Amino acid sequence: MGVDRPYLGIDIEKSFVRPKGNFYTLSLRMGSFINKTRMEDATILLYGQLFSRLYHFKRFMLRRTVTADFTYVFNQRLNTLLDIRDSYGLEAFRADSVLGTKRLHVRYETTLFMPWKFLGFHFAPLAFVDLALLAPKDKLLWFDAPYASLGAGIRTRNENLVFGTVELKVFYYPRTPEDVSSFKIQVTSNLRIKYSASFVRAPSFITYN
Repeated sequence: MGVDRPYLGIDIEKSFVRPKGNFYTLSLRMGSFINKTRMEDATILLYGQLFSRLYHFKRFMLRRTVTADFTYVFNQRLNTLLDIRDSYGLEAFRADSVLGTKRLHVRYETTLFMPWKFLGFHFAPLAFVDLALLAPKDKLLWFDAPYASLGAGIRTRNENLVFGTVELKVFYYPRTPEDVSSFKIQVTSNLRIKYSASFVRAPSFITYN
């Protein structure tokens, strides 16, 4: 049986650059279905990102990225609960049994750009850490220990070839559900890695997973 409910949402985003060259993005996203006078499947998402300027160390360059987001869902009826997989959680984490209504996620990544090339390929090693707190309804956000992801990898690109950036990453998860491995290796191709601000978008539902 279908449910006919109007949806009301707001998406506010501000991006700016500081004189020293750091880029910042801040956003607020809220949305809810309305059933008569009751809010259902409601979402509040706060997001912030720092995309640092390039730091020069002789022939090497380094860039830092820091991301933090907080999400709260309430009066869930048809929509799924929050998880900590990928976009607002631990990258490549495939546990689908870790769910909640409140989530705090923080990510830090450092990328080193090297001056050397091999057969036309540029290389950029990277290291990162993700932390995620998740709480069910009626529990405080920090009632349980956080989930974490530690990892390193390397990106490579050859401007003379048709495929884009290729990335190899190794992940270690100190805490996992019983059916999820603590280690994972992932290879991704055709990546587009750059700072990109959002301008005009078509109206849509708030995406929180």
